[in-house]
Amino acid sequence: MLFASLISFAALTANRMLRRFATARHGMLLSALVLILVCPAWIALLRTPQVASRNPLPGLLVSERDTPMDIESNMLLPLLAELRAEKEVASLMERHIESTPIDQVLREEDEALSQGDVVMTSHAYQPATAGGASAESVVQAKPLWAQFMRAARFVFPALVVVALLGTLVGLIRVVLGLGRLRQILRSSSPVSSPLVRKCFAEACERIGLRPDSVRLAVSDQVEIPIAVRLIQSVVVLPREMVRDDSTSDVRQVLIHELAHVKRRDQWVVILQHLTSAIHWWNPLVHRLNRCLAEAREEICDNYVLENCDAPSYCRTLLQITQRQSPSMVPFGAVGLFTSRWKLEQRIQSLLNANRNRATAMTWKGRSLIGLGVLLVLAMGSQLAIPVEAVEPQITGSSEPPAKTPIVTQPNRDSEELLPNAAFSGFVKDEFGQPIERAKVVAFYQLKEQREVVSLADTSDAEGRFEFTDIPLTNPDLKSLAIYSHASGHAIQSRRVHRHSGSPPLNADLLDLYFELQPEAIGIVDVIDEGGQPVAGAVLDQLQLKGETMTSLYLYRDVWEQLGLSVPTSDENGRMEIPSISQASVYDVQLVHPKFAKTPIWETPLSETPLTAVIEKGNPVKFVVKSPTDSDKIDQAKIEVVVNEIGGVFMVVCDVPEDGIVETRLRDANSNISIKHPTLVSRSWHFYRKDKPTMEFSLHRAGTVRGRVVDAETGDGVGQMSISFSANHRQLHLLRTDAEGYYEGEVAEGEYSVQIEDNQGQWKATEDERREIHVEANETVQMKTFTATKSAPIQGRVLFESGKPVANAIVLQGFRQKPILTDTDGKFAVVRGSRRNQVVYAIHPTKKLSRVTILPNEAKHLEMVLAPEGSLNGVVIDSDGNALVDVPASLKIQVSSRSNGGSNMSTTIRTKQTDQEGAVRFDGLIEGAHYALEANGKFRSSFGERLRQSSRFFDVAAAPWEDVELKVHSALEAELNELARYQQAPGTIQPLRATNWLNGDPVDVVSGEANFRLIVFGRSKNSFQEANLVHQFYGDQGVQVVGVVGNKISGSENRDVWARELQIPIAVDDGNAEMFSRYGFDSNGGVLLYGADGQLIERINGGRDLLWIMRNHVLYRD
Repeated sequence: MLFASLISFAALTANRMLRRFATARHGMLLSALVLILVCPAWIALLRTPQVASRNPLPGLLVSERDTPMDIESNMLLPLLAELRAEKEVASLMERHIESTPIDQVLREEDEALSQGDVVMTSHAYQPATAGGASAESVVQAKPLWAQFMRAARFVFPALVVVALLGTLVGLIRVVLGLGRLRQILRSSSPVSSPLVRKCFAEACERIGLRPDSVRLAVSDQVEIPIAVRLIQSVVVLPREMVRDDSTSDVRQVLIHELAHVKRRDQWVVILQHLTSAIHWWNPLVHRLNRCLAEAREEICDNYVLENCDAPSYCRTLLQITQRQSPSMVPFGAVGLFTSRWKLEQRIQSLLNANRNRATAMTWKGRSLIGLGVLLVLAMGSQLAIPVEAVEPQITGSSEPPAKTPIVTQPNRDSEELLPNAAFSGFVKDEFGQPIERAKVVAFYQLKEQREVVSLADTSDAEGRFEFTDIPLTNPDLKSLAIYSHASGHAIQSRRVHRHSGSPPLNADLLDLYFELQPEAIGIVDVIDEGGQPVAGAVLDQLQLKGETMTSLYLYRDVWEQLGLSVPTSDENGRMEIPSISQASVYDVQLVHPKFAKTPIWETPLSETPLTAVIEKGNPVKFVVKSPTDSDKIDQAKIEVVVNEIGGVFMVVCDVPEDGIVETRLRDANSNISIKHPTLVSRSWHFYRKDKPTMEFSLHRAGTVRGRVVDAETGDGVGQMSISFSANHRQLHLLRTDAEGYYEGEVAEGEYSVQIEDNQGQWKATEDERREIHVEANETVQMKTFTATKSAPIQGRVLFESGKPVANAIVLQGFRQKPILTDTDGKFAVVRGSRRNQVVYAIHPTKKLSRVTILPNEAKHLEMVLAPEGSLNGVVIDSDGNALVDVPASLKIQVSSRSNGGSNMSTTIRTKQTDQEGAVRFDGLIEGAHYALEANGKFRSSFGERLRQSSRFFDVAAAPWEDVELKVHSALEAELNELARYQQAPGTIQPLRATNWLNGDPVDVVSGEANFRLIVFGRSKNSFQEANLVHQFYGDQGVQVVGVVGNKISGSENRDVWARELQIPIAVDDGNAEMFSRYGFDSNGGVLLYGADGQLIERINGGRDLLWIMRNHVLYRD
C-alpha cells in the first residue's frame, strides 16, 4: 500500500512539472500505473528467502561513505534479551539515532510477548534520555506499544477483508462493463453514408492506418464517439452525428478516435480499470488515472491539430456538446470526452499559442522514463527485502551536504537625482492677447513613485507662468502633463510621456505656448440599461483625441486642481461638463458605486443633451495577500486594462488593509494586474464572468540581469524575450536592449527561465530552461544565453510560364512588413515561432497572386501566380432590410497538405457597407477559401462574441451574384454601435500645417490625383510602408502625404527622415490640430480619399497598406 501511494505521489508531482509535455506525462504516468499494478507480486517475490538471499541491490545501494560497524556497536542488529546499562544506552543513542526497520521490531515484539518473562525494546526507537532517567523508565514505556500492536493485529484482518471485497466488486464492474461493451458492438451497424466513409478513409490516411484494419460503425446506444478493441478495432459514432452533413466535424472526430486506435489506448483503459478495482481505496491512484486520461486526450487532440486549426476544432467540440450531452463511456472504450477534463479548460489549452503539439515521445524522454522505472524498482526492492538478508551498515556522518547558493550581489545604489530645471510658458487667448491670472497646473510622476505630484502657478499680466520645482532632466521622470484654464475659456493641455531608455527631457522640446479658445458646455443625460435616470454618476475621464503633446486627458484631480467641480449627474441624471472645446469629439468615461465603469467612445459634446447608458456590469472580487509584508498591501492598486473596438481604458482600484476589493466590470476583454511601489506580483488575470474572484500575491523583489549573444560572433542580440515561468505560467518578461543586455525586477521565488524571439529571427542554441532562485533585494547574474540565427527559407515567385517575377510583393502573414523579390523573383523568409505561417505573393501591377502555408520542413518555396477573384456581399437584417455603414469582414482560410492537412483561418479586411448594404472585396488570392463575416464586440470570453458568417468560396467558385449575410437583431445593434468608431471626415480637409519635412507644403484638397492617402504616425517607422506605396503607385494617380505628431527638431533628425523617406510629411505642431480634426489619437491611422475628395476607407493602424492600395489601383474601374 505504501509503495503504491509513494509511486502515485511521485508521478503526480512529476505530472505538474511536465504540464506542457503531454507525451512525456502520458509515458511517465503509464509507467507508474504498471508499477502500481505489479508491485504486490514484485514485493512478494522479493520477500521469498531464495530471492532475498541472492539479491545484489542492497550492496549496490550502499553509499560510498557507509562504513560497516562491528557487531557490538551496531544498533541495527537484533537486540539481545538482556538490557544494557544506562550509560551504554545513552552513549549508543548519542552515536547513532537511526531507526530499526519496522518489520524487525515487530518480530522482536512477537518473541518478547511469547516469552512473557521480559519485555523487549529497541534502543533505536527510543529518544536520548534526559539526565537522571534510568533504563527502567525506557522499558516501562513498552506496554503501550504492545497494546497498540495487539489492537492492530485484531483490526488488520478486518481491513484486509474489506479491501478484498471492494476489489471483488470493482472487478465485477469491469466484467459487466465489458459485457455491456460487447452488446453495443453487436447491436451496431456499418456506416452507409458515402460521405462519412470518404471522411473515414481520409482520416485513416492522415493518421497512418489501413482503412480495412478498423471497422466504422454507428449505434443508437452511444451519445459520443468511442473507440473500442475486443477482437478488432472499432470506431462507433452516434447515429445523430452520421445524420449531420458537416464533413469537417466528422473528419476531426474520426482523426481523434483513430489516434486512440493507433496508440492502442483501449488496452491502457482496461489496465486503468483493473488498477482502480485493486486500489479502490487509494485516492492518489484515482487521481493518477484522471491525469493519465487527460494526457491521453491531449495527445489525440494534437493529432487533430496537425490536420486542422484550433478554432475549428474548438467549434466542433462545442457543437457536439450542444447536440449530445456527454455521458459515461462504457468500460474498455475511449471516447471524445473520456476524462473529467472540463471542456472550457480543454478549449483554453487548444487555443494556447505555446501549446506543445507533439504526438510521440523522443528517445531522450523514453530513456529518462526507463531509468526512472529502474530506479523506482531498485528503491522498492531495498525497502521490500527482509532485514535479515541485508548486512547492517551505518553512515559515518549524519550531516547533510552543504547547499551551493546562487551567486548574487547587492543592488547598486540608486544614483543621486539631478537638480530641477526651471521652465516657463505663456497663456493667451485666440487673438494672441495675454491672459492674466490663468490657472496652470502641472502633474508629474517619477518611475519609482506611486503618487503623482502636482504643482500650480498663475499667469502674470503678460500671461507668463513658471515652474522651478519639476525634475525635468531627471532620467526617472516618467510623465509630465501641464493644464491651463481661464474663466470663459476651454481647458488645454501639454503632455509628455517618456519611454524607458529615451533621453531626458529639456525645456526646448516643450511647447508651452497656450492659446485658449472660447469654452463650450456639454450636457449628458445618464441613464441605466432600463432607461431610468442615474444620479451620482461621476465623470471619471474626458479625452479629446489628438497628437500626443496636445491631446487632452481630464481626470478628477485635474478638475479639482483647476478649481472646477468634478461633473456629476443630478437627481434627474443630468450632467454638465464645463470648459470644453467647441465642435469636438470626446471619449467619455462614467463611474458610479453601483455600476461598472462605462465608456462612451467618440461622441460629440454640446448643449444638445447626449444620452449615455451606464452599464450595471458584473460583480468581481479581488483578494490581495502577501506572505512577507501583509501590512503593506494597502499601498497596492488593482489595474484593469479594458480593450474595446472604440479604444482602451483603465479601471483602477485602491486596495484596503484587509486586501479585499469589490467592484463591477463590464463583459469586455480585460487584463488585470496589480501594482505596488515596493512589492512585485507573481500573478495576473484575464477577466472571465464565470470566475468573479481573483487572487493576487505580492512578494519582495530581486533583480535579474544577464545577456543574450550570438553563438557564432559573440555580439549581443537585441529584442529577445526572457521569460520567467512558474507552475507552467509566465510571470515576468524582460527584453534585451540593442547590445543584448537585460535587467529587471522579479518577485522572489523559484523560476524556470528561457529565451525566445517572437518574430522567429533567432532561436536558442539549445532548448533549455534554466532554474533560478531569486532572493529579495539581491541581484542574480544569469549565465549568458546564446542564440543562433534561424536559417532563412529561400523562395521564388514565378509566372505560370516559369518566368520570374521581379518586385513581387511577398507578405509573411498579413500585418507584417512586405518583402520585395529581386530581378530573378527570389526572396527569403524566416520561419517564425508560430505554426501554420501563411505566405502571400502578389504582383504589384497585374491581377495575379498566390497564397500558401509555409511547409514545416521546407528549405525552398516556389510560388506560381494565378488570376485573382472578387467577392460581392450584402448585409441584411432579419427582415431582409439592408444594413448601411456597418462593418463587414473578409475571412480567409488556407489549408496545407504538406503540413498534415493543417489550415489557418483569420480575418484580413474590414470595410463599411454602402447605402445599399453592399460591400465588395477584390484581390481574392488563389490557394485560399473566403467567407463574408460580421463580428460584434469583443467579450471577456472568446466564444461569446456575436458573429455571423457565410459559407466559404474559393476563387474559381466565387459566385457572380451577391452573397447575402443575414444577421440577427442583437448582432445588428452591435454592428451599428461599432460603425460609430470608424467615422472620419467624409470630405477631405486642408492640413493647415506650417512645418513640413521633405519638400514644400502639399495641398491635399485640390489636385488631379485619383487617390489621396493621408498617413498619421508618430515615428519614422510609421511611414515605411506608405513610402513603398509612393514608390509603386505614385506615378499611377496615388498621392501619399504623412502627418507626424512628434515634434521633429534638429537638422540631423530631418536629414535622416529626408534620406529614408520620399513622401512629404506635415508636422502637427498643435495649432493645426490635424490629428484631432481627423479623429485620430497619437497611435495614428490611415485615411483614403478619392479624386472627388470623398472618404473611401479608414485603415486603422495602416496594416497591409501596400496590398490594400494595390487592390484599389488595380480594381478602381
